[in-house]
Amino acid sequence: MKYIFALLLIAWVILNSVLIASTPLGVGIVCNTLDLNRCASASGLAGVVLLGPVGELSNYGLNENEISHMSDVSVLLDKVEVLWVLATVVMATVLVKKKEEFRYIVRLGIRMITRGGAILLASAVLAWRPFFDTFHKVFFPQGNWAFPAESLLINIYPEIFWQIMIIVIFVLIGVIFFLLHTFSNIYKYGKE
Repeated sequence: MKYIFALLLIAWVILNSVLIASTPLGVGIVCNTLDLNRCASASGLAGVVLLGPVGELSNYGLNENEISHMSDVSVLLDKVEVLWVLATVVMATVLVKKKEEFRYIVRLGIRMITRGGAILLASAVLAWRPFFDTFHKVFFPQGNWAFPAESLLINIYPEIFWQIMIIVIFVLIGVIFFLLHTFSNIYKYGKE
């Protein structure tokens, strides 16, 4: 059962990291770090995709296919938000009901994500294009995610943006696990 709780914790941490990175602030930071010309468009578009209404996507000059894909991204992020709420409720319940095991579950989660995360990060770094394509085939099976190099969407979010965004998500996962580890130590020792 501890492994299941550790997997739920990993899912919760990943969901947090994706949601934080997907905010207009997260997108803006990555965009400004890369000194991209279209940072305002990238941040604004991220806000519409994350917060809606999706009808405003046409205000960014996107074509029909780009709007279709960004609508699908919005639907996916809506599902991520729902999963995050469910995972938060489960993790809060685990913390309350299994508080004596919480520290162990956090450490187990760290060990598990370190191994799996290392494989995923290595895949992203060493084989970016297959990683990117596989991600899109899994999460956008309807196939509306490939665009020509000159498309507005590719110019707003170039490939380097996504490469840095993956690194940001992995860093956020590490930071959240560090905070959970610190909290679990304080929580354990504060109770003694």
